[in-house]
This record gives sequence, structure tokens and C-alpha cells, in this order.
Amino acid sequence: MLNPAMNRWAIFCRPAGLSTAWLLFGTLLLSQNLAIANPAAHPKRMIQSHAVDLTPLIRWWEEPHGPRPLMRWKHLHGTLEQEANFAWVIRGKIEGVAGPQVFVLKNPPREGPRRHKELQDSIAKMEQERAVAEQIARLPAYDGWHWEYYALVQTPTVDFHRIEQARETVADLDARIHAAREELDHMSHSQGRFKVDLFALQLNQLDNGRPVFDFGYWNWPG
Repeated sequence: MLNPAMNRWAIFCRPAGLSTAWLLFGTLLLSQNLAIANPAAHPKRMIQSHAVDLTPLIRWWEEPHGPRPLMRWKHLHGTLEQEANFAWVIRGKIEGVAGPQVFVLKNPPREGPRRHKELQDSIAKMEQERAVAEQIARLPAYDGWHWEYYALVQTPTVDFHRIEQARETVADLDARIHAAREELDHMSHSQGRFKVDLFALQLNQLDNGRPVFDFGYWNWPG
């Protein structure tokens, strides 16, 4: 069994592998959650007891040519201002309407804000854990030198393994925080608010003077 002075390079190399794994995992999560703030997400909806396929509109939106299909389905983007029981209040842009607007979205896709909040809480927790681990990681791992096997090597302190473990933990948390922040940034507008970017059906309704839209149900069987 190698002593701490001889195996310190193996210990040192482990965080890089963990960091790479977390960055790859973060990239996977990011690719999945980009759909949350993507107007092409959830092309098949159920709305007012009717199934709707938005694929023609999405294709037109990506490469506009010919008449625009599904004219009542508008592109909305902005920031989530308020969540109610079955609706969101959004501040942003309505396709075809000049200037910023405040509008209501019924049956919104709630997985987005839920994930947004999870990331905020997770980052705060990981930063606290990192601060604790960093205090230990900053301690000296070696104390002087000694001869061993005809070579002069550094003498590990009594807390060597605890310190090296803390350094590994810091590297691991750095990678996880970076991945979480990258995902959160893609879901956020300025001031950290959740970003809305989607298609919704414009209804002939007003809510306290605000236009009302319906996202529809997208997780229905069929």
C-alpha cells in the first residue's frame, strides 16, 4: 500500500475525472432543459377538447415560407412575473403586437419554473458545502521533508487524508455548480427571472385588461 507521499498524485488526479463527469452530465441536463425555454417544445397539445399538432407552425417558424399556419397560435416570450393556480402573468412580447405587454397564460408548462427553483436552491446549498470544504482544503497537507526509500519526500500532516478529501470535494462541487449555473442561465432572463418562450393559443378574453392565451395540455396520453 502506498504511503500518502507516494500516492498523492493519484489522489490529485481524481477530481479531474469527477469534474469531467459532472460537466458531461450538466451538458445532458442543459440539452434537455433547453426545451423548456424553446418555442418548438411540446408540439402536440390538447386544448379545448381538441388535439392540435403545432409541427407545421414550428417548421414555418424555423424556415418561413408561404402563408403562416395556425394564425391564432402566437409566439410569446418574456419573463414570468406571477404564478397563479392555473395561469401565469407574463411581461414580454406578443407576436404581431408592438412594444412590451403584460398578458396571461392559462395551463402553463409548470416544469420550467419548478426546475428553475430547484437549481437556485441546489446552487445555494452546494455553495455552502463548498465554503465548508474549502476551509479544510486550504490547510497545509505537508509538514517538512524526510528521507524514504533513498529519496527525500514531503512529510504528510496528520490531517493529510482529510485535507486531500476536502480538495477533491471542492473540485467536485466546482464542476457541479458550474453545470447548474449554466443550466440556470439558459432558463433565466435578466434579474434571474424565469424565461418564457413558447407558442400559445390567443383567446378572445381579457383578464383585467390583459390578453389571455392558452398553452394547452401537452402531457396527455395519445
